[in-house]
Amino acid sequence: MTYGWAIIVVLIVGFALIYLGVFDLGGGASGVPKGFQFLRPLEYKCVAGSGANDTVSVIVENLAGDRVTGVTIAVGADSASCSPSEVAHTGQTTCSISGVDCGADAAGERYEVDVAFGYTSAQGMTRSSAGSLTGPAE
Repeated sequence: MTYGWAIIVVLIVGFALIYLGVFDLGGGASGVPKGFQFLRPLEYKCVAGSGANDTVSVIVENLAGDRVTGVTIAVGADSASCSPSEVAHTGQTTCSISGVDCGADAAGERYEVDVAFGYTSAQGMTRSSAGSLTGPAE
């Protein structure tokens, strides 16, 4: 029975390391967005261009608990407005920004891009929700 417990411990540690992202298993149609608190990406893509001429498009859900206004997307130093820029609680908006670098040079290559969504809460406070998106470029 001593070996049985050792095998169980190794399996638990292995699954924990995979869950924490220590091993990049790659592939997959789309990664899981990491980070993001109140504005959460539902669907996203990066269309690979040449160099820093990629386009990131994201459908975002408002989980802030109330209406938000002035929703923007930022990748690095570049930013753009989302449409619609005013979103009700659990509502959705589409954000798209061009001329950025996703880190993929061709369709099918894996990318990881840091994205921040800016918004103004119903109480008038300026907030942001940031994280990273991964997946194969289109």
